[in-house]
Amino acid sequence: MMSASTTDRATTTWLYSHFAGKFFGHRNDQDLRSFARAARREKALGTALILTKTDRVRFFVDDFRALMSVVWMILLYPNVHRYTTAQRREITAHVYRNLFARRAALFQDQDHLVVYRGLRGGGLI
Repeated sequence: MMSASTTDRATTTWLYSHFAGKFFGHRNDQDLRSFARAARREKALGTALILTKTDRVRFFVDDFRALMSVVWMILLYPNVHRYTTAQRREITAHVYRNLFARRAALFQDQDHLVVYRGLRGGGLI
């Protein structure tokens, strides 16, 4: 799952937070790292081992249309926001100026979560 917050302007998380926040007051509240912290305090999970990991995925293409396809996929999830023509132009200009024209990659920080609930026969189940 895409990380919920960052200050890195070259990430999908920043793009979503900036533009969905600016135009619709929306923020990404799907936060696996926060969930993991809360789950570790949950007594019902007992001795479960809860692990999180973040991987950075690099996306770089020489095709502006392909780059914008990825950007729109991010900006329209999890809610399909109805961006106006002026808003779409602002987003497109931002991506062009700050990523594509500079030949900079777009990154996505992806959070992963695993819960192990016990050991059996010396190994994890």
